Amino acid sequence: MDPIGTAKQFEKLSKRREQVAITLQHIEKERNEAEQNTDWLDQAAYESRIALLDRLSEWYIKEIHEIDKALNQVKQTNTGLCVPAITH
Repeated sequence: MDPIGTAKQFEKLSKRREQVAITLQHIEKERNEAEQNTDWLDQAAYESRIALLDRLSEWYIKEIHEIDKALNQVKQTNTGLCVPAITH
């Protein structure tokens, strides 16, 4: 991939990582709220909610790890690469 394409891909992955990190924060907040809520009428509903939030967290954590691997690979590929400045 050309340096410009690589830079765009790196930026795209970085932005996605930020989005996933924010989503994980929201899921953690939701989980904490569910745990602190003592008004659950049904234990099964509570357990189902917690299980769903846990599965979502696992999925997004896995995605962040994959993004980190890809970002590291891009960094390693571009180590020592110099891109000449374009002047007009």
